[in-house]
Amino acid sequence: MAAQRANLKDNGETSIRNGFWFYFNDGDDQIVAHGCGHSGKETVYLNDKVISSKRVWGLTGLHPFRHNGHHYRIKMRVCSVLNHSIECQLERDHQPFARQVKALVEPGSPSQGVSQYLVKPAAFGLIVGAGAMLGYIAI
Repeated sequence: MAAQRANLKDNGETSIRNGFWFYFNDGDDQIVAHGCGHSGKETVYLNDKVISSKRVWGLTGLHPFRHNGHHYRIKMRVCSVLNHSIECQLERDHQPFARQVKALVEPGSPSQGVSQYLVKPAAFGLIVGAGAMLGYIAI
């Protein structure tokens, strides 16, 4: 599995193709979390070995594990659907240890402006349109 993971390493860019990669170190141990933005599959590696892998259907995925007498937990949470941002938090012995946030669309970028000016009005239009249709049907 390590050879396969080496091909998927973060090239410094978060993208739909590469997904979201989060790297944490605790002493000599490297903990890596990967989230796939389009399938919802999350995988956690400890020193290049898969220790947790599951598909998450909600907005938060939890991956608890034990190593060297410590209780660890990776928590991956969708922060913003519009910015496609994910927060990854590492806890050790039930205490926050490290945290990273990555986004496909950086706040203030031209892409963020496009989604802001297209998605929000479209959602508003759907709500108003649905209300108008319900009002027409009720009459």
